[in-house]
Amino acid sequence: PFAKLDHDPMEEHCLQLLFGFPELREMAGGLRAEFFQRHENREIFARWLDAGPGLGKDEILAAVRRDGDDEVTGQLDLLSEKPLIPLDTNSRAASLLEVASRLEERNLRNLKSEEVIRFAESPPDLEDGEHDDILRLNQQIKKNEGLRRGQVQEISG
Repeated sequence: PFAKLDHDPMEEHCLQLLFGFPELREMAGGLRAEFFQRHENREIFARWLDAGPGLGKDEILAAVRRDGDDEVTGQLDLLSEKPLIPLDTNSRAASLLEVASRLEERNLRNLKSEEVIRFAESPPDLEDGEHDDILRLNQQIKKNEGLRRGQVQEISG
């Protein structure tokens, strides 16, 4: 739904939480770069991962910014300037889990759509074990749906 926009509010909210509250890092273990569709957000997330734990907000921003002359820095500046919704500690954690689950769900839906297209072009040979990836994807979707309903309190990894 955000393809027509020049930004992705869901990805940006996730990144703002991660940058604004470094203590949430330990809850983001299941987040993966491929969950971010916009390349600049994916790169910001990858650099955030590279920065490692134990850093404060300013140190994380400096590590992600690097030399400061690329598109990533421009996007990072935009994220830094946007006000964060005031949240207490529990609400921050819940918000991160929710947005991470939604990003994962979107990624899984996209993978499923690609799978449908691939199978329409060339049906899988079930005898050769090609269905293992299908089963794994379906299990991830089911797990994510359980998380979205509040039955599971973790992000799949």
